Amino acid sequence: MTPAAAPEGVQLRAGRAADLRPAFELSRRALDAMAQSLGVDAGPATDAQTMAREWERRRPLVEFVSAQEGSFVLAERAGELVGF
Repeated sequence: MTPAAAPEGVQLRAGRAADLRPAFELSRRALDAMAQSLGVDAGPATDAQTMAREWERRRPLVEFVSAQEGSFVLAERAGELVGF
C-alpha cells in the first residue's frame, strides 16, 4: 500500500486493528464539532458511555470495511491521530 502525499508534518501509515476505536472516536468528535460549528442542535456532546455504546453497535461494520486491502490509512502528527 502506498499512501498519497501528506501535508508537511503529517505521516500516513496503514491502519491496524488497534487503531479502529481511536479512529472511530475521532470521527465522532469531529461530527460533534461540525454540528456545533454549523449551529445544528445535535444534543449534548458525546460522553464516554455513549461513545462506548455507539462503538459496540458499529464495530462489526467498521472492522469489515477496514479489513479490505488499502481501505484504512491513518494520518498522524507527532504521534497523535489527526485523521484517517
